[in-house]
Amino acid sequence: MAGVLRVTPVVKQKAEQLLEKWGSRGNMDELAGNVYKVSSSHEDAQGIIFEVGEVFRVLQRDGDAVLIEMVGHGDNPWFVSAQFLARISDFPSDIPNTDVDATDSDS
Repeated sequence: MAGVLRVTPVVKQKAEQLLEKWGSRGNMDELAGNVYKVSSSHEDAQGIIFEVGEVFRVLQRDGDAVLIEMVGHGDNPWFVSAQFLARISDFPSDIPNTDVDATDSDS
């Protein structure tokens, strides 16, 4: 998946539940909570607008899918491709993913 996908209320609720579950176990992705700055303006087909200078916070990541909060926007969160974020911001492109499922014993 390239680009951005708007999160529906049901997905948002599930994401919040997973964040709470993962956070309590201490196995959040190493980028979770970090804030990054947009360096290249882009409006995605899904409707989210990234403007130079805006910032977003990483909530969680699984592979190329990154759940972000656009700081200052009321319409959050969003699933965005890690590759896309690396192209338009200072989001790192060289950090390996921490696979949460590999340490999740409740599966």
